[in-house]
Amino acid sequence: MISKMTIRSKILALLGVIFVLFGAALIWAIFSSVRTTEQFEVFVDKDQVALRNYTEMYVQGFQMAAALRAIQLDPDSQQGFENLSKAAANFDKALGLALEDSGGYAERKESLERIRLLRQKQQKLQEEIIASAASRYMDKAKKLTVTEETPVWREIEALIVENIEKSDSHATETKKNVMEASLFASRVSMFLGLFAIAAGLLLSYLFVKRISRNLANAVSIAEQVADGKLNNEITVDNGDETGRLLSSMVEMQEKLRRVLKEIEDCTRNMGQSAFQVASISNEISMTSKEQ
Repeated sequence: MISKMTIRSKILALLGVIFVLFGAALIWAIFSSVRTTEQFEVFVDKDQVALRNYTEMYVQGFQMAAALRAIQLDPDSQQGFENLSKAAANFDKALGLALEDSGGYAERKESLERIRLLRQKQQKLQEEIIASAASRYMDKAKKLTVTEETPVWREIEALIVENIEKSDSHATETKKNVMEASLFASRVSMFLGLFAIAAGLLLSYLFVKRISRNLANAVSIAEQVADGKLNNEITVDNGDETGRLLSSMVEMQEKLRRVLKEIEDCTRNMGQSAFQVASISNEISMTSKEQ
């Protein structure tokens, strides 16, 4: 099929192949860029948000503990109550956001559910401690804090720290994957681009070499025909313009051979006729002398 194509069609086909290769490189680059962007969005929107929420819960948990101590030290001061209320609200808000963003992470969601249940238990204990402190039952308030509220907070704290470590590890891994994916995409895109250039140069070389060879054959045959050699072996292996040129030279060579053969035949016939004419003239001359 390719051998029957014209030079123009071959050039267009060559350009088409190069365009397809460059297109493949471009598509891969775009696909890889989108994929890397998605991974980066996960890194920013999921891992970093989760890490921020865990850190907020950790900080607000200590704020609640400090507020409880302040209430027990000075139950008449409203500042301790306000600080506890504010820290508890911020903790619950961070916990709620963390639960909302835990979709698709079964282990993370399970851990957050445990924190939520422990937080409910802690909240009830904090209400009892506040009530005891407000009623000036300080010993009861301290006992509840030391024996019940603090151990619950330690459990919550351990879970938060564990999640922070996991989140940080996952964020580091995600960042590493994003960097590796970006580097791999750049390398593949570069490879495809270089491959397209190399393939284009190779195909161009083969294309030009094929045309040059056919043209060189045509020039050589024309020179040999000009020297009178009409039995040249001409091979036609394609149907483009150079192939048609060689086919025309085959036909021209064949016609020249026929013309030369006809000339030779005419020359031979003319020689025979001249001989016959000379013979007749001699016979007439001899006859005339005898008379």
